[in-house]
Amino acid sequence: MGILKARVTAVSAAAAALVLAGMPAFAADAPGALEVQGWSYDYTANGRNHTDAAKVFSSIGTTASGSPLVGTTMFGRVNGSTGLYYPKVTKQDGFAAQGSVSIHAPVAGTTGVPTLTTSAGSLQVRCTVDAEGNPDASVKATATVPHSSFSTMPVNHTVVVKNKLIEPESSMTVVYNEQKTLPDGRLQVVGMHVKFDVKDSGLAGSGPVTGDIRYGIVTCGKVTNAEETPVPLAPAGLAGGVLGLSALIGGGYAVRRRTA
Repeated sequence: MGILKARVTAVSAAAAALVLAGMPAFAADAPGALEVQGWSYDYTANGRNHTDAAKVFSSIGTTASGSPLVGTTMFGRVNGSTGLYYPKVTKQDGFAAQGSVSIHAPVAGTTGVPTLTTSAGSLQVRCTVDAEGNPDASVKATATVPHSSFSTMPVNHTVVVKNKLIEPESSMTVVYNEQKTLPDGRLQVVGMHVKFDVKDSGLAGSGPVTGDIRYGIVTCGKVTNAEETPVPLAPAGLAGGVLGLSALIGGGYAVRRRTA
């Protein structure tokens, strides 16, 4: 009996672990984590893909105090870099949360032919979520190149950098304060989003560039469209099979399908 009990316990604990592992982080109509990330990029230049991203800080996980962190540098056909960046995220209290990231000297562009460049002296992305889950986001940028008359950027403020002297014509689109709603309902704000559409000039080392660089990424607000919602299990007597037994030994939740 001792051996049988041990086997049942092991199976039940494993089943409970599988159930819990499949749960989403948040329920619908519930607080979502405020997340801050300094930068990310995913571009292809001269036939080679380059992908990397900074650490994500979260209001319900690893918070950040605003201390400086080393930025990033991209070499080759794409010339991208930042100075120090300063992520800050406070612990969440229900819906309410605050987060920001400040970046010194973000730069993006291409080397070779054509050469396209954009930059800012500084970039600051903020989001505050109130007690009801409503996000309030803003983006500020200084000393922008090409020059912008705004310091507090309007939502989806777009600048197109072109080189018309080289055929075929190439361009680089820069979107400040890019805002979109994620599938789970949270708001994502990108301080400076650089998108490449650079053609092959036919010269050595000056091949095509596609993809993008994102500087200052903040995700905030409540979840309104979670596909699955963790709910307490029914009493053990009403649950059957291994999952029912796992509720007694290793778990207290099941997964119920829910739509917003």
